Amino acid sequence: MRTTRCCLRRTNDFATSSLLVALLAIAACASSFVTPALAGGLGRERRCPPVPTVSDVSIEAYASKPWYVQAQLPNRYQPVDELFCVRAVYTVTSPTTLDVFNFARKGSVEGEPSNEDMVLNAFIPDVDVKSKLKVGPKFVPRALYGDYWIVAYEEEEGWAIISGGQPTIFVSDGLCTTESANNVRNQGGLWLFTREKEVSEELVETMKKKANALGIDTSMLVTVQQTGCEYP
Repeated sequence: MRTTRCCLRRTNDFATSSLLVALLAIAACASSFVTPALAGGLGRERRCPPVPTVSDVSIEAYASKPWYVQAQLPNRYQPVDELFCVRAVYTVTSPTTLDVFNFARKGSVEGEPSNEDMVLNAFIPDVDVKSKLKVGPKFVPRALYGDYWIVAYEEEEGWAIISGGQPTIFVSDGLCTTESANNVRNQGGLWLFTREKEVSEELVETMKKKANALGIDTSMLVTVQQTGCEYP
């Protein structure tokens, strides 16, 4: 019996050692397929700087007038062919919730309305950080809502920058994005808001520079046509 147990123990030890060797070999083989560019990219992703949000914002003032989108990242519910006449209107429904009315047109400034009848819900999870909201359809559980961060806001100058949460995807020169321009998810995003429907290129550039200063990439933003737009 002792001999049998000894043999079994040695057999198990040998099997375990062989398995470890095999796993190490597989890992080494797999690592050889990681290109230097990919390896560098993974390291850079970890260095995406934390993006701060506006420290003090009055939601009532923020929602008091419509916002017109001058440029944004496309996403599944706002694809490139629907980035015409994009406007957002907010209605405060409680100290921590808002109704969101998004409007856009398809194909051109004279195209069919998009999302005209959909009302989204926005809520503030932490009343001490009113610049971090969650937004989503009312029929969807709040746990699935997307991030809506007010990262820059100049009420007197009439503009705001909205990020779909913390950028985690490294692009270049220390700049990161929440998602690529071919975004197929409802998460992430970047929007340049203005109070006026039509603004100067200088103002748009000012907003882009501000976003860059926060570590947010703007190279994939798509310009939204606002000239000639009519709204319901």
